Amino acid sequence: MAYKYSTHKTAEIDAAVDSISAHVQSSAVHMSAAEKQKLSSLENYDDTALRGLIAQKQDKLAVGTNLDSEPTAGSQNPVRSGGVVNYTFGTSANTIPAGADLNSYPSPGSYRCETGTVAASLYNCPTSSGFRMEVRSTIASASTGYQIQTIYPNNNDGVFYMRRRGSASSGAWGDWYAFRGTAVQAVNVPAAT
Repeated sequence: MAYKYSTHKTAEIDAAVDSISAHVQSSAVHMSAAEKQKLSSLENYDDTALRGLIAQKQDKLAVGTNLDSEPTAGSQNPVRSGGVVNYTFGTSANTIPAGADLNSYPSPGSYRCETGTVAASLYNCPTSSGFRMEVRSTIASASTGYQIQTIYPNNNDGVFYMRRRGSASSGAWGDWYAFRGTAVQAVNVPAAT
């Protein structure tokens, strides 16, 4: 389908604008006094004044608003989106350094081991591939519940590892268990529409 483009003379455009203005003015006859006041105040704003007003509102919103870089217990501040990503996916804020002991990671959160070289240097680690580790508490209180570590390595065989700590305050970490999936077909796949 071809579209036909046309050009308009300045006089035609001005006439169209005048027609719209006339329609707005005739509609204003039926406006309430409050609506007329709002329209009048809007007509008196120039672009610079309006931009200044928007900037003032943005400044007022920013004053006194502290943003947390990561989610923290008890904070009422909003969290930066990067902080949520760091907390959830274990990017740089929660990176496990070379030579660390995974037994010393009982706090719920997400951690990252960047490379296989770092993983091979870790104590109590079940893999020599880089990985992401999630630590969860089995009940609401991280200080009294059991902790579970789950490691998702960067590998092609679909294996992940899990272990449990007997008690947050004094329990020892149990053995690591490898979970290796078996390929299955999806069930209840809806028909294509």
